[in-house]
Amino acid sequence: MEEIFLDDRKYIIYAGCGKPEKIIFLFADKNEEQSVNMIYSNVCRMYVPNQRENASNYKEWLLVVCLIDDWNRELSPWKAPAIFGNEDFAGEGAETLSNLTEHCIPYMIEKYNINIEKCRLFTAGYSLAGLFSLWALHQSYIFSGSISCSGSLWFNGFEDYVKNNRLNKNSIVYISLGDKEHKTKNPIMSTVKAKTEQIYSLYENMSEVECVKLEWNEGNHFNNPSGRLEKGILWMLRNG
Repeated sequence: MEEIFLDDRKYIIYAGCGKPEKIIFLFADKNEEQSVNMIYSNVCRMYVPNQRENASNYKEWLLVVCLIDDWNRELSPWKAPAIFGNEDFAGEGAETLSNLTEHCIPYMIEKYNINIEKCRLFTAGYSLAGLFSLWALHQSYIFSGSISCSGSLWFNGFEDYVKNNRLNKNSIVYISLGDKEHKTKNPIMSTVKAKTEQIYSLYENMSEVECVKLEWNEGNHFNNPSGRLEKGILWMLRNG
């Protein structure tokens, strides 16, 4: 494990022994380092071939965690009014993504001798980071896929954004949601089930998308976020 600061942003790199062919960039809260450690350990334990599978299908991978200080400010793709409390969404997601693409990824390429033409890069996140993960996939053709677990797909204007912005060819998309997340008194957040299904349908019919999966989990938004991320990462490693 390596901890680095690039232009004042902290990253944690979990690297294996070989040359990575897949890299997952996970956006997580700065206070969730222990949870991230557990996610990485569990995925490593589960991402192994059984006797019926071809071991050559299992590619060397690494996990890069981008730690976020201010969730609403750093992960919102554009400005939007608050849906609870008084903190509006500041719309500084472009700065977060720019730090990743202009500082972190070049560092990874040099440090780990990565052939960017052969290595596939994926974004991942939970809640607002799940929304950011999908948005980043549209913003930069360097990414091959996205993992959005319980993503804030109710975010103002996001469905229209997906309709009007294309993706890299052969993109892979994983979306998951809890089956009770829409059962809330908040009128905007209660649309999350319908919005998620609509956005999933958009990806299903998008020519650039090679494969898209929508997985339903039991419970509300706060039920087992680490487990949901583990499932999403495992699915992407096996299918992306």
